[in-house]
Amino acid sequence: MKNIFSIIFFILFALHANAQDTITTTKGEEMNVKVLEVTSTLIKYKLSDTANTDIHTIETAAVFMIKYKNGSKDVFTKETNFITENYKNALSSDQSKFTMTERGKRDAKQYYRGYKGCVVCTVLTGAFTGLLVACACSSTPPGEPSLNYPDEKLMRDLSYSKAYRDQAFQIKRKKTWRAYGITAGAEVTLSVALLVMLASSLNHSSFSNWWNPM
Repeated sequence: MKNIFSIIFFILFALHANAQDTITTTKGEEMNVKVLEVTSTLIKYKLSDTANTDIHTIETAAVFMIKYKNGSKDVFTKETNFITENYKNALSSDQSKFTMTERGKRDAKQYYRGYKGCVVCTVLTGAFTGLLVACACSSTPPGEPSLNYPDEKLMRDLSYSKAYRDQAFQIKRKKTWRAYGITAGAEVTLSVALLVMLASSLNHSSFSNWWNPM
């Protein structure tokens, strides 16, 4: 019986140990935590092995690695800069006040052009088939090759990456449905014009037959 309780205790302990994140500092110290947010300069976390629920922070420069509970890892090295020097120099003084989230949204508006394929397909397939194309395109997030972000290192910042991807997805949906609306509207207008012309022609023919009976 004692062996059974010992095994159960060991399993529960192992599960608890695995169900947490681990931060390893550049000094080799390890902390069992729950990582809440990773930015370009700070990591926010809670201690998982105490009753303390306070939110703590540590600079990314002081962190060597984060091992997440799902097994994935983030390794921070001297080369892991979230903003390159060239990109820093490209930012004007008024732009420096932007947060990473705001920069992600702004850059997506400037650089993302991956929606053009969906727009062309929606227009070329017409109102009926174009509706299916528009639904498919607007429900699928932009693929990695089409994101066209300005710097790969910027995408390592979680806030920037999420903002850029979300904004790109929003642009894709908006452009696709706008293209479909224009296409469907043009087809409806053309159809109405043809019907009016046909009706006018039939009325004219009927009037001519009435006016000049055989």
